[in-house]
Amino acid sequence: MSEKLASTEVSSPRTPGRPFVGRVTELEELRAALDLTAARRGFLFLLSGEPGIGKTRLMHELAREAGERGWRVAAGRCWEEGGAPAYWPWIQAVRALGGDFERLAARPGESVDPQTVRFRLFNAVAEFLVDTAQARPLVVVLDDLHAADAASLVMLRFVSEAVADAPVLVVGSYREREARLHERPESFAELVRVATRVSLQGLSVDEVEAYFAGVTGGDAPRSPAARLHVLTGGNPFFLGEVVRLVAHDTLLDGGAALDPMGRVPEEVRTLLRRRIADLPQDAVEALRVAAVVGREFNFRVLERTCRVSVARLLDVLAEACDAGVITEDPAFPRRYAFVHELVRETLYDDLAAAQRLELHRMIGAVLEELYRNDLDPHLSEIAHHLALAAPVGDVSAAVGYLVRAGDRAASLLAYEEAGVHYERALGLLGRRRGGFHGTPLRASPAPRRCPLAGRRHARRAGRLRGGHRARSPPGRRRDARACSPRLRDRARRLPAVRPLRGGRDGDRAARGGARRASRARQPAPGAGARTPGRGDVLLQ
Repeated sequence: MSEKLASTEVSSPRTPGRPFVGRVTELEELRAALDLTAARRGFLFLLSGEPGIGKTRLMHELAREAGERGWRVAAGRCWEEGGAPAYWPWIQAVRALGGDFERLAARPGESVDPQTVRFRLFNAVAEFLVDTAQARPLVVVLDDLHAADAASLVMLRFVSEAVADAPVLVVGSYREREARLHERPESFAELVRVATRVSLQGLSVDEVEAYFAGVTGGDAPRSPAARLHVLTGGNPFFLGEVVRLVAHDTLLDGGAALDPMGRVPEEVRTLLRRRIADLPQDAVEALRVAAVVGREFNFRVLERTCRVSVARLLDVLAEACDAGVITEDPAFPRRYAFVHELVRETLYDDLAAAQRLELHRMIGAVLEELYRNDLDPHLSEIAHHLALAAPVGDVSAAVGYLVRAGDRAASLLAYEEAGVHYERALGLLGRRRGGFHGTPLRASPAPRRCPLAGRRHARRAGRLRGGHRARSPPGRRRDARACSPRLRDRARRLPAVRPLRGGRDGDRAARGGARRASRARQPAPGAGARTPGRGDVLLQ
C-alpha cells in the first residue's frame, strides 16, 4: 500500500468503464470552479453522497477536463480498511507532483512547541502546492475523505485557506453517513463551512434510460427503466450491477429500493455474489484473501498468502479483471483494486469470523516479511492486521507494532493518529484477559521502553472525540486489571488523555500530563527497583 502510486507528472482517479450520464449541473459547477481557479482564486470543492453514487467518476471527469486544459492533476485516496500511515492522501498527492512529504515534515529541535512544528508542516505543504501551480494551474483530488485520519483533515482545512490566492483547486469526496461517524465529525462541519459543497443524488428515470442504452446499446422500455430506478435509487454502481443481468433476472418484477440510510439492497448483494460465483473457485478464494488485504492490494501479498502458483494467480486475477470485479492499475502493473468498496465488503462479510482472523494473521506476517528491510512506511498496515488477528495471533507482536506505528505517526506530527494507535495497544492489553486465546504477552529479552514523548504528542493533540477524554479513570482501572499485580498501581497513576484546548492552556495541560505520567513511572514507596510503568509494558 505504501509503494509509489502515482507518476511525477499526472495522477488522476482510475477511469471507470461504465457510461457517464447526467450530472450536468454538477459538471457546470466544477467547470466554473476551474475558471475561477485559473483566475487565481483557489478554493475547496467537496462532493458528498452515498457509496456508488458517482463521486469518484465525477472527479475523474473533472481531472480529465483539467488535463485537457493543460493543468497538472494530483490525486490521493484515503485507505478505508485501516492501517494507513498518517497523512496518506497528502503523501500520495505530494509524491504525484514529484515532492517528498517526509522531507517537508522534517522536524526541528525537540524544544520547539509541537503546535508550531505542525503549523510549519502544513505551511510547507501549502507552499509546495502553490509553487507547483505557478507554471500551470493545479487540481488536487482527494477521494474517500470519510476514511481520512484526523491530521489529514486538519491539513485540508489549512491548505484550503492557504491557496485562496493561488491557481490551486482542491476537490474532495466523502460519504455523508460515514463522515457523521468519523472520530472527528466536527472536522467535516468545519470543512463544509469553508468549501463549496455538492451533494450527489441518484440519477433520474430519464438518466437511467440513457444509462441502460449506453450499456446495452439499446433502449430500455419506460416501465423497466422506472423499475430499475426504484430498485437502485438511481445509484450508478447498483444500476450497473442490475443492468448486467437484467436480461436473465426477474428482479424487475419486484425487489426493494435503496433504503434511506444508504444500505445496499440485498438484491444488489445477490447480483454481486452471482458475478463472483461465475469465476473459478481458485479465483474466488484469491479475491477473498484480497478482500481482507483491503480495497487496493498488490500481487506480492497475494502470491505469499494464496495456495496457487504464480502463473495461475496471474490468470485468475486477469479473469477477475475481465469480469469487472477488480481493475489493474495501468501505471503500476500487478497492483489491483476492487471496482467498488461494496464488492470488497460483500466478499469480506461472507467470510466466517474464524477465516477472517486467520487471514488477518497470515497477511500481517506476510507484510512483516515482505517489508522487513523497510518497515517504517508499513507499520500502520502491519499493526492493523495483527491487531485484528490478536484473538488467534500474537498479542505481543500486535501491541508492539501498534506502539511503533504510534511513534512513527507522532514523528510525522500526526498526534491524533498516534493516539489511535496507542489506545488500540492499550485496548489489547485490557482485553487479553477477557476472552483472547492468542499468544500471551511475554517479556522481551531486552525490554524496550515505550517513549513517553509519543504519549505526550497524543496528549497534546488530545483524543478528539467530541472533546471528551479518551481514557477515563475507569478505563485506566480496566487497563490496570489486565496487567500483573505489580503493575496495577503504576497503571492507575497514569493520567487521562486530556483534550487540547489550544494555545497556552493546551500546552500547559499537556506538560502537566507529561509530568504526571513521568511521576507514575517512578517506583512506589518501598518498592525497591523501579516497576515498569504502563508505557514500558507496551513494548515488552
